[in-house]
Amino acid sequence: MIPARPDDRFDPLAARLLSPFDALRAGALRLFARPLAPLIAEPNLRHALLGSASVVAAFALAYVAPLSLLAVGPLLLGVPHLVADVRYLVLRRGLLSLRWSIALVLLALLAAPFVRGVAIAGVALVASGIVARGTAQRRLATALLGALLLGLDAKLGRTAAIVFAHLHNGVALALWWWLRPARDRRALVVPLLALTGAVALLSGMLDPQVAIFRITEESGFFSLSAMVSMLGPVADPVLGVRFVLLFAFGQSVHYLVWLRLVPDDLRGRRAPRSFTASFRALRGDLGLVVLVGTLLVWGALITSASVDAEAAWCAYMRLATFHGPLELACMGLAFAERRAP
Repeated sequence: MIPARPDDRFDPLAARLLSPFDALRAGALRLFARPLAPLIAEPNLRHALLGSASVVAAFALAYVAPLSLLAVGPLLLGVPHLVADVRYLVLRRGLLSLRWSIALVLLALLAAPFVRGVAIAGVALVASGIVARGTAQRRLATALLGALLLGLDAKLGRTAAIVFAHLHNGVALALWWWLRPARDRRALVVPLLALTGAVALLSGMLDPQVAIFRITEESGFFSLSAMVSMLGPVADPVLGVRFVLLFAFGQSVHYLVWLRLVPDDLRGRRAPRSFTASFRALRGDLGLVVLVGTLLVWGALITSASVDAEAAWCAYMRLATFHGPLELACMGLAFAERRAP
């Protein structure tokens, strides 16, 4: 008799835990089968409608509660979005089968808590240009972009890191569009809405809201002044507030891309999976040990936030430093080798 693998023994437990959610899902589908049928059968329509609604909701939250969004979002959704980042950019692309890719990933993971993300991204892009199997021109362009980032980091320091943090939220949309197996024009409404929202926030259309923030929130780690100093690349306090709202909005869209849009496109089937099937697919990609370890880290982060939200938030931010450079490195490789990321 062949002994059961740990993964096999874990399946019944996962199924029992997720079955109530699948039952609710099945009930909702039966109740709304007819109106939901186009969304279930057509991914591009699903992206256009649900993606647009999510972007609008993110914009509204960035307008009315940006500080709460910045405080709670990373703690609840940060770890799952990091897992999706690695899953779809590294594991699904087979990059771990290449030794230099392992070295790049380990470099990012080990250096992230101690080095600014711009410097890591620069090194990763230079390395990508060196090891890529593309034309000399494309490899040189990738390496030069990495050298430019290293130069900007050396010259601008913290300002370059803040700008990079803002831009990396938009990189997710570019990667999603690049990764898509089919580019239907209806789905363009999602990045167009995101761009419109970013322009609206940065142009000052919401400046009257600043007065409300100053009345309701003036001190503490998650205060407006603290977030302005952390996320504003300029000294002007009004522009600083605009950048805070922009980052709250951009971060929410970033999570939407990795937790909804990319998985929906790359699951290999038109209709969404059940919760149990999604869990099994995730376990298949990550392996049981990594998946359980990730769940423990996520649970510990959320639990510690109930005791010290500031420390938990800072711990997550240090943990997440690697994923921006990872995204750029994958884009650099894709450009140099003229292929999908």
